[in-house]
Amino acid sequence: MPGRASSTRSGPRASSPVPQTISGTSWLTSGPWAGTPDACLDADEHIGVLYQIVSRLATRVSLTPWSVYARAVGAPPEERELIADHPLAQLMATPNRAMSWGDMIAWSQTHLELLGEGALGITKVEIGRVRVAREIWPIRPDTLAPDRDPYELMTGWTQAGPQGQRTRLDVDQVAWCRYPHPRDPIRGLGPVQAAMDDVSAARLTSEFINSFLSEGNFFGLIYNAREERNEEEFNRLRRRIHQMRGARNAGKAFYVEGEDEAKPISYSLKDLAFPEIKQLTIDAIIAAFGFPRALLGVTDGVPRDVARVQMDMLDSELVHPRLVLWRSTLNRTLVPYFTPLLGRARQIIELDFADPRKKDAKEEAETTKTKVEAASILIAAGVEPAAAFRAVGLPDMPIRPAVTVTTPPTAALPRTAATRVPSEPTSPATTPEVAAAVSPEWHPAARYPEDGRMLRPDCEAQIPDNPDYPPLDDADLPDLTPIQDAYLQALAALLATWTDSILPSQYAALLEQIRTIVDEERWGDLAGLSTPTMDAATELAAAMTSLAQDTAGTTADMVADAGGPTVEDPAELVDTDAMTSQAATVTALLGVGLALTAGWAALRHRDSGEQTADIVQAVSEHLDQLTIAQPQLTLGGALGTAQATAQTAVYTQAETLPGPTPAYYADETLDTNTCTRCARVHKKWLGNTIADARVLYPGGHYVDCEGGVRCRGQVVVVYRPGSDESKWVEKQPVKEEGT
Repeated sequence: MPGRASSTRSGPRASSPVPQTISGTSWLTSGPWAGTPDACLDADEHIGVLYQIVSRLATRVSLTPWSVYARAVGAPPEERELIADHPLAQLMATPNRAMSWGDMIAWSQTHLELLGEGALGITKVEIGRVRVAREIWPIRPDTLAPDRDPYELMTGWTQAGPQGQRTRLDVDQVAWCRYPHPRDPIRGLGPVQAAMDDVSAARLTSEFINSFLSEGNFFGLIYNAREERNEEEFNRLRRRIHQMRGARNAGKAFYVEGEDEAKPISYSLKDLAFPEIKQLTIDAIIAAFGFPRALLGVTDGVPRDVARVQMDMLDSELVHPRLVLWRSTLNRTLVPYFTPLLGRARQIIELDFADPRKKDAKEEAETTKTKVEAASILIAAGVEPAAAFRAVGLPDMPIRPAVTVTTPPTAALPRTAATRVPSEPTSPATTPEVAAAVSPEWHPAARYPEDGRMLRPDCEAQIPDNPDYPPLDDADLPDLTPIQDAYLQALAALLATWTDSILPSQYAALLEQIRTIVDEERWGDLAGLSTPTMDAATELAAAMTSLAQDTAGTTADMVADAGGPTVEDPAELVDTDAMTSQAATVTALLGVGLALTAGWAALRHRDSGEQTADIVQAVSEHLDQLTIAQPQLTLGGALGTAQATAQTAVYTQAETLPGPTPAYYADETLDTNTCTRCARVHKKWLGNTIADARVLYPGGHYVDCEGGVRCRGQVVVVYRPGSDESKWVEKQPVKEEGT
């Protein structure tokens, strides 16, 4: 057989060792209206549940962004690099003059669902010996006929135009995406074709019900004529019968001629059980696609956790496999046009999409923990840290060298005049309205007993403590009143939203879950209580972003007022994605705590014998008694971090601009009850780069603060005359030439 294949082939191309099965068509011909591809396309226009499924899938697939990557031959996929300016990326941004990439993919994906096939046509031009793709257009797959070959499978395509014209296309001019067909290696078989009997039943059921309702009076009639009728009399009688049909003739009498008899044939929808039949066909269509019922709005009897899992299934089990199919098609057909470009002939060019699957935060945390533990074992065994990180799949991370402390720790020293900070920092004045917006027992710092605790030895050793670098003078400290006022106003507004809408909705969701659990006596499910946090995350992200942008502007003004460079458009430096991600994490943690509180409150009544309503009422009263203290603490910390992140971004940008050398200091004046550790670092020089300052202030607040999330410490910057060419020593006078 291989000899036969080679004898029928010309040229060096390889071919199949055996003849391929040729069926000629993949369209189903069974069923009352399933004979043509148009029947599959018509189904989308007449069956609502089918339209909703196809529309959701096509829209979700089309909204996924794509990118072009390059990697060396033999390199793993993890080592690829993004090529934002690649000609292929530019072509996908504008595939043709009439459609966007998303429009084109949505149209082709619709055909893929209805016909099992999707096709994109590539307009190519020859430049020397190089083929270049100039445009991409969608093609109705049912208009394409493959030029079949038993050994090469196919040699091209013939497209039938709307006016009967025939267009010959090469194999590489069509990006052919299909679901596999068991009888045909070229054509595809989609969910609609596989469920065509059920689709036909749904269509016919709808037509029958519509006809039944429109007839109204009677649906059929048995007419027994005693005398023979000629053709003209028969047609006249038939017209009379037809005129009596319809809802408008309901209740009217029908007169028969002579001794003839007429018996109406009537049915009711209940007799025909059409609702049950229709529901069965809908279920069959949903099953053919494997589509989650919750996404169709069918949530009756579906528990909340099951509905959430079904929603995640859309991206993980439906959208992602379809994107993988398109990726394979495009990398096989479209990418070869661009492989020789930009001197990347020795590299692999590939298209890839942004993974739409939602990550399981718990599973991801466990995976990261396992990787960290594995890396620790490797490093302890003598493996270089960078190599250990690569081996377990962790990113490169700088390793801070261990600090050797030769002086005894001072943590146990009694608080005396020698260890006490001479001047306690004071809080800047603020308006009474702003100060009253936040409860005084919380803001701005927790109270600690004066037990004489000082810095941990490792943090103590990191503070520059040279006599040549004395603490910053109070006169040089910037005015942080605008920073503090903006913080208090943002926190007050956020807490008002929290108490007015966020917490009530979360309480209601938890109580409804508890009601179901108690009714069904599934007490173990209390461990799975979930608090809805989407609205909470949205509110917190908006508050953090707004405050960060305001703080960035204020910080840029402070930098300029201090003699530093002018930072343009400081609000643009705020990373909104980071704010959104942090807000989601913070609100999720708050939600977990709230669910735990509600679960414990309900569990206390397990063996009480109380009615469900009484238990739910008891839990509701318990939740109502909770104070705003925990959300206030956590949300305040999130807003403080947003401010610190904005300040760091402005300082970092300022360092890239021409101007005097900065000096960064610790400023703890916003903490009226400063802990002893923060007092130790207050007004201390941290370095001349923001990287130096972040050693002790990695998140914008002091790393060893006893107050944790309550910390309101800041990194501030001052500028003094100096030369950019020579190292500027903090607090040392600059010598002028000739002195």
